[in-house]
Amino acid sequence: MRIGEAASLSGLSARMIRYYEQRGVVRGARARDGHRRYTDDDVRRLRRLRALLAANIAPECAERAVADVTTRARGLPDGPPEGSAGGAG
Repeated sequence: MRIGEAASLSGLSARMIRYYEQRGVVRGARARDGHRRYTDDDVRRLRRLRALLAANIAPECAERAVADVTTRARGLPDGPPEGSAGGAG
């Protein structure tokens, strides 16, 4: 779906969706016509993020929580990569 539809379904503005795309929360792929395309999973992540922000969760924490859920859903290891800040040293 295009960004306007994703914005309507998620309750976020197109500008905020582009911001969260830059932050890595969603991955809007470019179609042949040059427009961004978003998946139903992207919209679910954006809705989850909006709900966390509405609950006064700090933006960085909300982004991390959405990314953690996405990581687990894809079967990827939890936590930061070895040797990164916050990892066991």
